[in-house]
Amino acid sequence: MITSGHIHIFEALTFGRTNPQWPPQLVVGTGGDKLAKKPNEPDNVLGVQVDHSLIVKNFAYMILDRDGADWKGTLFDEDGARLARCRLSNRDLNCRKER
Repeated sequence: MITSGHIHIFEALTFGRTNPQWPPQLVVGTGGDKLAKKPNEPDNVLGVQVDHSLIVKNFAYMILDRDGADWKGTLFDEDGARLARCRLSNRDLNCRKER
């Protein structure tokens, strides 16, 4: 998985089923001073199909924990309420909005 935090939103993308050489992308850029405009969830990136995607525009932080061979993560807003939950298993990153 590629993890970054530059564009001032939360974005999770998985490409694994259609293009297994592309690792999942997780952007946690939700702690800055100004959030970016929320883009549409992409169908593809550079012509590669996106299997799962989630974009959240909130000030937030994420906690990732190891769960055996997998990783699980929770995205929390500034008050500690859950915004999304994620699971990374092999090269499949699946994130679901909580509210």
